[in-house]
Amino acid sequence: MLLLRKAKLYLQYQLRPINSDGRILERLILNNRRGSQRLKILDFGCGSGIYCDYLGHDLESKYFGIDKNFADLVLARKFFPENYFFACGENTCFKDNSIDYIVATNVLHHLKLKQINKLILEFNRILKDGGKLILLEAVERSEQIGVVFRLVTFLEVLIKNVKFKNHDYYKKILQKYFHEEYFEKSNNNFYISMFDKINSYSNI
Repeated sequence: MLLLRKAKLYLQYQLRPINSDGRILERLILNNRRGSQRLKILDFGCGSGIYCDYLGHDLESKYFGIDKNFADLVLARKFFPENYFFACGENTCFKDNSIDYIVATNVLHHLKLKQINKLILEFNRILKDGGKLILLEAVERSEQIGVVFRLVTFLEVLIKNVKFKNHDYYKKILQKYFHEEYFEKSNNNFYISMFDKINSYSNI
């Protein structure tokens, strides 16, 4: 099982140049960049770092990757030794109001509602005022197309008990702290949305 996982991650690494989602993420940040300051970008749930080039090197930003899976992080550090990768969960090690962008790709559908709410509070804490949160998630099972993709998500549901939710579900959960600025469907089976931080963090 571990060997298959490593093979999958290595394949993802090799296919980075044709990763259209990575290009969309990069474009979103470029189009919303203000000034010439070096951005601090957090890739939450980075896995083996397949978006690292798009979010780090190509944008000339300071890239940080976080994931719970230590095996993925070992590969990330091997593939991208010039970047920063950390093993942690919903509680991060970053200072208040210190991150310009947070990117979370295919993370939320693995979490229970209580975990999502906790994560949103953490995102609100570490994002700068005016910072942005970018989410990439798979559409609901009923909307998914393609035999292979549907088989993969079926196995995820069966083995990991994940729940694929529609865009409005997460938008509603986020609305207390974030305002949606952008939404688009990506490759039929995914959607990407970008949110502005609207409530300043206070630890009072």
